[in-house]
Amino acid sequence: MVEAAEAVPWAKPDDLPYDGRLPLPRLGGPTGTFAALFGDGSTGTFRRAAFDDTNLRHCISIGDGNVVSIPGR
Repeated sequence: MVEAAEAVPWAKPDDLPYDGRLPLPRLGGPTGTFAALFGDGSTGTFRRAAFDDTNLRHCISIGDGNVVSIPGR
């Protein structure tokens, strides 16, 4: 789960659209950071600038076999 740049109503959670061929969705807010929740239950706050687009795409994709690098982890 990740913090999107565009808010959705709290009572109506929505998916952040992602298609591997289209531009990446905007993440976080005006500070340039975004929060993320991982499958193991851990959380983190990250600078968007610390992720290049290829690495972020690998982080989003499931089971593609690519190695990811999560800055600060």
